[in-house]
Order: sequence, then C-alpha cells, then structure tokens
Amino acid sequence: GGYEASGWGDTVYVDGVLQDPHHGMDTSKTKLFVGGLAWQTTTETLRAHFERFGLIMEAVVICDKPTGRSKGYGFVTFFEAKDATRAVKNKTPSIDGRRANCNLAAYGHARRQGGFGEGFGKKKRMGGYG
Repeated sequence: GGYEASGWGDTVYVDGVLQDPHHGMDTSKTKLFVGGLAWQTTTETLRAHFERFGLIMEAVVICDKPTGRSKGYGFVTFFEAKDATRAVKNKTPSIDGRRANCNLAAYGHARRQGGFGEGFGKKKRMGGYG
C-alpha cells in the first residue's frame, strides 16, 4: 500500500481509505514537516533520525503513488509538543547525508521554497491559505 497526502491537514489515504492516525488529536504543536530529503530516505531512516528527541507517534516519507519514489518530503508526529519543539531547534538537520529542512507542519514549509503549499499534492495554490 502507498501513502497519499493532500494539503497540510491530516488527510492521509492508505490504499484509498481515509486514515486519521492521530485520532482527532490536535497535532499543530507535535507534527513536523521535513523537506529536502534525499531520495533514498525512507520512513524508517526518517523515524530513526528524530527518535532521539522523543517518542514518535507517526513518521512517513511521502511517495509518488505510480512510481513509489520519494517526493523528497515527509512528516513526523511526536506524542509530546516539547519533543517536537526540541526537534525543530535545528531547522536544517543532516539526514542521510543531505541537508534537510524542518519546521512545525502547521506553519507551512520553509517560505524560501516558494508560495504556501506550492508543489504539494495535485493542486497548485498561489499564495493565501486556500
């Protein structure tokens, strides 16, 4: 099965079925966006990198459905906000030998990469929040 994420919410489809791995919890202070990942970075190596900061509820590298290739970004959700806060102190961690970028997913990805939400999912959004 593959993952397909859309937008910045917690909308995740696994094999076409809507999943809410956070069971309705507010993840605005515990969910990290991690971008600029090396193509070879897997969910396992992403999780392994961030486990040092605290207990992880979920880690996922977003892949292109048809090819199974990484799209170069993922999400890590901690159980505790304090652990997520510690994890984003270093905004440009080295993961699999590549300089990545991370921040709280609720705030969008690093602005220097273009407009809000640009390049994520199938829809291109120009500025704004929707």
